[in-house]
Amino acid sequence: MKYFYFNDLFEENKTTKDFIDFINENQDELTIFLNSGGGNSNIKQVLLDILNENKERIMLKASYFIGSNAFRLFFEFEGKKKIMDATYGMFHLTIMEVATLENNETVESDKMTKENMLNFYFETIKFCERIGMTEEEIQKIKEGKDVYFNNKRLREFK
Repeated sequence: MKYFYFNDLFEENKTTKDFIDFINENQDELTIFLNSGGGNSNIKQVLLDILNENKERIMLKASYFIGSNAFRLFFEFEGKKKIMDATYGMFHLTIMEVATLENNETVESDKMTKENMLNFYFETIKFCERIGMTEEEIQKIKEGKDVYFNNKRLREFK
């Protein structure tokens, strides 16, 4: 068994590169501790694809805090996972989703159409429903608020 502690944002940084290298270089069973506030949605998707392609040999453990895209990565991972004691979480819309909904425009740097962003928004809401968030929790997310979940609540999600 080999271990990796991911304690950073999902960005183009050394931790993300080291994480990908760790999975590629180790064909053993792996345990990954995830303590992250999230980060870039595109990088989250790359990391999730890598994890799911190797799900038979990976145990993903939420460790202390999983927020935003780290929250989503954890609950979309299809392999073995565990929420460690004292871990809490937070979920919200992405900055791009909020800009699209509030300002009726998209973030220029991301070059996504309004239609694409609305589709992304609807998929985010479906994700919330799929894991078992309450109507009240989903409504707060729709309003652009950060919604926090204690350890007990995290363990109730699917």
